[in-house]
Amino acid sequence: MDFDLKEIAYISTTGVRHIHETRLVAASDEALKGYGCLVETPTTFPIEIVRWPAQGWRPVDNDSGDRGGVTEGLFEFWWKGETLYARNTAVGGS
Repeated sequence: MDFDLKEIAYISTTGVRHIHETRLVAASDEALKGYGCLVETPTTFPIEIVRWPAQGWRPVDNDSGDRGGVTEGLFEFWWKGETLYARNTAVGGS
């Protein structure tokens, strides 16, 4: 693949500079095995909503973890000082 790293690199505004090198992998059925799959027609693709697994000592609450459904919307980010804030407008702005 031929691309300019400056087009996909995030330049921090807080002065923090940390580089984590990772390989770029082209999406394919083989590369996505165990994670998901390529979808040709999203409007008719069946979506299975399952509870995410509990990790460590904290259990997943009975009324959470599988309520996401399928939605779309903006995910907004902004800096206040040295803290990065985010708002998910697809699920009520929380």
